[in-house]
Amino acid sequence: MIDLLGYGASFAVLITFTMHSMKALRCVAILSNILFMLYGYLDTVYPVLVLHAILFPVNIVRLFELRNLQNRLVRVVSLASRDNSPGSAGIAQTIGNT
Repeated sequence: MIDLLGYGASFAVLITFTMHSMKALRCVAILSNILFMLYGYLDTVYPVLVLHAILFPVNIVRLFELRNLQNRLVRVVSLASRDNSPGSAGIAQTIGNT
């Protein structure tokens, strides 16, 4: 049973390498951190437990930073689309496509 947990955690890490979205990558990385922490605790593999206990809050913080960046980007696009100066539509369109 414990080995299945380790394999599941390893598979989650493998999946992160196929992700195109940073949000999805961070969510799966958080899942893998939780699974590896459980595996490290149950199988008394403390280096694995410590590593993923450190990586877990790092992934949480990065996920919140990504959310904040997306929110700021939405505000910038909204402000740029309301601007009537020449070239502002191009800026809003460029920012909206990123």
